[in-house]
Amino acid sequence: MNILLVCAGGISTSFFVQNIRHEFEEQKIEGSVMAKSITEVPEFINMVDIIFIAPQAVFFKEKVEKFCSQRSIPCQVIDPATYGQMDGKKIVSLAKNILQKGG
Repeated sequence: MNILLVCAGGISTSFFVQNIRHEFEEQKIEGSVMAKSITEVPEFINMVDIIFIAPQAVFFKEKVEKFCSQRSIPCQVIDPATYGQMDGKKIVSLAKNILQKGG
C-alpha cells in the first residue's frame, strides 16, 4: 500500500507520516507513505495507491481529484479530528477499506 498525503507544507504532516509508517510496521504492511505539496502530485501520482488531503489543504481538493480521476486513484480529505490526533491507525484502516472496495 502506497499512500500520498497532500499538504500545505506544514511540519505537522511529517509527524503524521511517521505515525502512519509506525502503523505499517505494527500491521506488517509493505508500502510507503509520503507527504508532498500540490505542485509535486503529478510527479508522484503514479507511485501511489491512494491519496489523502490534509484538512488545511482542502482548497486543493478539486485539483487533486482531477489528477486522481485520470488514473483511477482514490482520494479523500482527512477529517480534522483524525488529523489533529495524528491517528495513523485510522488512516491505515480507512485506506485498506477504500482500496478493498476498489476505490
